Amino acid sequence: MRRRTLVVMGGIGVSIHLEIGVKKAIEWISHKRQENPKVSLGILVEEACRKFDLSPLQADFLYRHFVQTQ
Repeated sequence: MRRRTLVVMGGIGVSIHLEIGVKKAIEWISHKRQENPKVSLGILVEEACRKFDLSPLQADFLYRHFVQTQ
C-alpha cells in the first residue's frame, strides 16, 4: 500500500511530512472539540486512532499537536 503525504511548513521553516490519515484525524478532532469543548483530548485521540487506523507514534503526535496549540 502506498502512503500519501502532505508537506507542512513548520514555524521555523522546517518541513513536516504528515500522512493523510493524520491530517484527517487533526481535522476530525478539531471539529469534535468545536462541537463539545469539554470532551477529553485523550478520548478523542483514541477514537481518531481507531477511526483513521493510526499507529501509536501517530497518536503521540496528535496528542502533542493539540496540547501545544492550547
